[in-house]
Amino acid sequence: MSKNTNGIMADSDVRKLVSFLKNNEQLTDLEAHIMCIFSVDNAIKRASKYGYKIEKKHIGALWNRSTVYYMKKQK
Repeated sequence: MSKNTNGIMADSDVRKLVSFLKNNEQLTDLEAHIMCIFSVDNAIKRASKYGYKIEKKHIGALWNRSTVYYMKKQK
């Protein structure tokens, strides 16, 4: 295993986040909360250290807004 792979395996929030996004292409706030990732923004910052680019967008009206996280396909 490479050094980056060992680091991501030790960080459970980042591992859950990245593996979910690889399988399902997007993650909502509710799904992150169900997976016990309470600080998604910090997990995204740590994932960027391993080379993963995760972006977020807001969908819905102002009173019914939801945040969706997604990862662009890496070539």
